[in-house]
Amino acid sequence: MVVIIVGVIVIAFMFTDLLKDNSPKNDWKMPDVVGMDFNDAVAKYGNNIQFQQDGEEYNEADPGIIIDQDVAPQTEFKKGAVLKVKISKGMETVEVPNVADMNSVLAKDMLNQKGLEVELRNSSSTKVEKGRVIKTEPEAGQSAHKGSTVIVYVSMGIEAGQVSVDDWVGKKLDDAKMLAEYKKLKVTTKGVASYEKEGTVVKQSIAKGEKVEVGTEIVFEFSNGKAPDGTISFSINFPTTADGKFSISFMLKKEDGTMETQDTPTFFVPEYQSITQDVKGSGEDVTVNVLLVNLVNNKRATIGTYSFNFADKTYELKSGGDIDAAFQTVGGFPEATTEAQTQPQTQATQATQPTHNDQQPGVNGDYDINGNWVPYSQGSNGDWVNGAWTWYQPEVNGYWGDDGRWHWGQREQQTQPTQPSEGGDNNNNNEW
Repeated sequence: MVVIIVGVIVIAFMFTDLLKDNSPKNDWKMPDVVGMDFNDAVAKYGNNIQFQQDGEEYNEADPGIIIDQDVAPQTEFKKGAVLKVKISKGMETVEVPNVADMNSVLAKDMLNQKGLEVELRNSSSTKVEKGRVIKTEPEAGQSAHKGSTVIVYVSMGIEAGQVSVDDWVGKKLDDAKMLAEYKKLKVTTKGVASYEKEGTVVKQSIAKGEKVEVGTEIVFEFSNGKAPDGTISFSINFPTTADGKFSISFMLKKEDGTMETQDTPTFFVPEYQSITQDVKGSGEDVTVNVLLVNLVNNKRATIGTYSFNFADKTYELKSGGDIDAAFQTVGGFPEATTEAQTQPQTQATQATQPTHNDQQPGVNGDYDINGNWVPYSQGSNGDWVNGAWTWYQPEVNGYWGDDGRWHWGQREQQTQPTQPSEGGDNNNNNEW
């Protein structure tokens, strides 16, 4: 009886073991490492996979890149399994042989033997005999990948297939195209802003007299009728003894006679020693009046009158240009301000008269009814108001005060203290 019971127990244990799967499970799937750098693959998967290099081969991939693996991706594996991989050595290179002055057929065979492809191109030459090699690209002695193409230039003889380029700048675009195409050049065009008449060729990509192959592309730039915009950087250095809060206005006189003003930011002197303003505009001879403005007393003075050429980004002084005098006029030197304000009529008398060549009506002066030239003298005989010059007309649009300064509007009327008007203060102090 005991023997039977023991046998049953043994059979039960055996049956239980059969039902259990004690074999280790493959919980890992092989990654795809082709295209990865070998060192990067080891760093990423080395804890689970043992990498072994299975040789190196020339390949289009960069050196060190894995180009093959012996276990397919997504295959289950046990941790610690071995993965054999092939590594790229990069593309095999060869040295381009020197085939210059060699017969083109022999040159092609020599390059083919090096594992290089060949493209033959005809070219004229003044030195190399027809049918022989002038040069190669890449040049002889340089390295090239096996299977890459080497361009071989083969001589067509002295100047065969070449044309001499003429000067077509200044011609009408249609005429220039016709003449260039007659010489078997390939013409492309590009419209650009220019001061030339619309449709005029202003630039060509190949210079006059240059010899080029038939079929060479030449680019004609032609005027599209729009004046080019430009920017001129204008710099001013300030007197070291000046003091105050200022700005500078650039008054541009346009072709239609209107004025455009461009102002600098506010600056403080002597904290600022100089300032540079980018003035934008268009035209080759634009009159620009540069004004200094004292933002404390609102006085203004002309620094100078200039001619701006926005085409070549240059400017030329036409009159004035005395920055010290401008600061003096606007009270930019504190010690000199009082004396300047107490003698307005004297300033007018001593105003510098411009030469005949400097006379620009509406800019730095004007003619009176007798035809005599009267220059603008800011603070003495007039001032700029809303971008336009306004003459001082005592008792008409203003008056000289007891403080020696000009005041716009009507002089205040003195009322009798014993006879006040019924309406209160009848003072009419209109501001212009």
